Amino acid sequence: MTSLLADNLLRYSAQIALLAAAGLALAAPLRRSPARLRLAGWQLLLALCLLLPAVQPWPPRTSDDGGVSVSVSSVATVRSAGPGAQFDWQRFLLLAIAAGCGFFFLRIALGGIRIRMIRLRAKPLSPAPSGEASFLVSGEVRSPLTFGWRRPVILLPESFESLPPQQQAAICTHELIHVRRGDWLRAFGEEIARALLWFHPAIWLVISRIQLLREQVVDAEAVASTGDRESYLEALLVVAGVRDRMRLHPAPLFLKDGHFAQRLAALVQEKSFMTKSRILFSAAAGAMTIALAAVTVVTMFPLHAPAQPQQAAPTAEVTPRSDAPRILHKAEAEYPPAARIRRIEGAVQLEVFIDTRGVVSDARVLSGPEELRSAALKAALQYQFAAPESPTRTELEFQFRLKENPAISRLPSVVIAGIEYINLPAGLEARTAPRLPARKGDVLAPGDLTDIRRELAAIDRRLSVSMAQNGVLQISFREEIAVSSSLAAADFEGTPNRIRVGGKIQSAKVVKKVTPQYPLEAKLERIQGTVRFEAHIGADGKIAGLKLVAGHPLLVPTAQEAVRQWEYATTHLNGKPVEVVTMIDINFTLSQ
Repeated sequence: MTSLLADNLLRYSAQIALLAAAGLALAAPLRRSPARLRLAGWQLLLALCLLLPAVQPWPPRTSDDGGVSVSVSSVATVRSAGPGAQFDWQRFLLLAIAAGCGFFFLRIALGGIRIRMIRLRAKPLSPAPSGEASFLVSGEVRSPLTFGWRRPVILLPESFESLPPQQQAAICTHELIHVRRGDWLRAFGEEIARALLWFHPAIWLVISRIQLLREQVVDAEAVASTGDRESYLEALLVVAGVRDRMRLHPAPLFLKDGHFAQRLAALVQEKSFMTKSRILFSAAAGAMTIALAAVTVVTMFPLHAPAQPQQAAPTAEVTPRSDAPRILHKAEAEYPPAARIRRIEGAVQLEVFIDTRGVVSDARVLSGPEELRSAALKAALQYQFAAPESPTRTELEFQFRLKENPAISRLPSVVIAGIEYINLPAGLEARTAPRLPARKGDVLAPGDLTDIRRELAAIDRRLSVSMAQNGVLQISFREEIAVSSSLAAADFEGTPNRIRVGGKIQSAKVVKKVTPQYPLEAKLERIQGTVRFEAHIGADGKIAGLKLVAGHPLLVPTAQEAVRQWEYATTHLNGKPVEVVTMIDINFTLSQ
């Protein structure tokens, strides 16, 4: 799951970067369009960046023959896989991003607390302009700012009262326009977006463009409302000299660092006239370009959902009789593995007896497939009903259905040609055969070996199951061995003409290497790992013996079959060919 999250995060970051690049490419040809149009475009771009995970299909991550890679290597020693053996950069990346998000959210919270404290200590402006907000004066701020939604507040610095009336009117008009537009909510949402995606420079760029264009739009509206461009420019210049350097507040400032020169230029430069048709054409062209960019980035870097379960999903639905007491607690009926493997479905009807406590005291089967009856009975006995006035009885019907996964419906099934027991101790085979949920002639679908393996583990955890190429189901017993190179050395090193050679050295001498096939059941269960062998290489370069050191039971057979076909260049000692003992690792890796 960590790998999937990190991979999706990188893909999402690439999507945002490409969308922001598309926005920058549009900004040049549209630079002479109205600020309101450009603001809407950047806001659309930000919204699309945030909504990308919700509007794309999220195809599940699956693995097929083309997506599986088997890497083969040789090593000299068995290395420990304990803590700290390998740096998990993906987990570190996710933790670092989460910590950064926490920091920025804390910053927003502290900013809100700071503004609230300033508001409580501020005094009302007298006389206060009429409008939709409360005007307060505080010595703790040096630039006007607006915050609040239902009861908006405009905080003004103490220097405001010494300004000429025309400049006061310009500043108040500017802040009231922010209130009417509801800009505080937008600014707060942008800070939330910045906190979530703080690590992405494109988000900072987009939000900065939005904030600048918003102020330019409000500047234009304020000048049009007051009709006094000179007083407004003078107010902007005055505030620029004493603007607040404290950035710890989620509220629009009258003047932000880095915006002064651009706002001033927008106010004094001559505006080119654009007809309505040209504005509409520019808006439509920009929206289509952004939409096309979004489709492109989603196609290039799709986000992936977790892989779907690769086996049949059984369900057991319960239908009580209409006059039955109300059910207070249900128990899920477990689909029997033997019935699942043999694709047995159907309805099991039960008659249950309920005592005055609402507990099922007894149950009996009325009808239904034999293989499903015990599971239905076991579940029914765990039901809890509303307590009746007197002991009563009712009927329950359990519907057992197998929901096949379409993703694996096309995968081949295997008919069991026979069952073979290998190396089972006396008495264990007699105990295993009756409980084996598969018989000769059954059809095994992908995932069924998991159920068989689970049943065998309940009998003895040293039992394993595999399907041979001829369709024979092999039940084998494997003694547990210690993962130790010294054990292999004791078995393999005992003659003068046999030496131990490091795996890295010996791997260079491979002249014939057969790549193992990834087992179907291992792919479906997304099992990965390393199979490690202690190999005895004869003087002729062929594999004379293999001892398993470690490896998942599903991966061992194909790895062993492939390695037995390997051939090495002959190793000489004092001019004479010698036998070699080395370690071989077979790495099974599913492509992500």
